[in-house]
Amino acid sequence: MSPTMLGGDNMKKWFQKLLKSIEDANKKNFGEGKMDCCDLNQDEKQKTQNKKNGGN
Repeated sequence: MSPTMLGGDNMKKWFQKLLKSIEDANKKNFGEGKMDCCDLNQDEKQKTQNKKNGGN
């Protein structure tokens, strides 16, 4: 059976739509910057450092 007969095109379109919604949500939450752990944890590290130094 071909993928078209099994609904492969619909699944592909659904998956592309899902990936696009995840991409849009990531842009909204994280901006256009690269998505690596060092950059994403930067704010948390700064908060921890500020608490150690007596800041907010």
